[in-house]
Amino acid sequence: MTKKEKIKAYKAFDKDLKCRGFQFEIGKTYKYEGEISLCSSGFHACEKLSDCFNYYVFGEGTRIAEVIALDKIIKQADGSKLVTNNIEIIRELSWEEVLKLANSGHRNSG
Repeated sequence: MTKKEKIKAYKAFDKDLKCRGFQFEIGKTYKYEGEISLCSSGFHACEKLSDCFNYYVFGEGTRIAEVIALDKIIKQADGSKLVTNNIEIIRELSWEEVLKLANSGHRNSG
């Protein structure tokens, strides 16, 4: 089910801040034109930071950002990821922040 919401989440990127070939920039908002579908089309993110590493390699070159998913959002049944048609890239997290959040025990425990 597609809902109109606003959700804070986390998104993983490669070293160039790309995901699936799409170039992102910190501080910008992106709108996906067309139908969104989990694992197929739209902008994907995870509410729990640790879930990012189910879909992206944890390692050198991986970058993580705090994002806001806006407007239309579809969540995966197990809650491990979501897809949206509108995403704002808020800020990049340092690896120290990533490790702390991923192991905090507060909804982001790895």
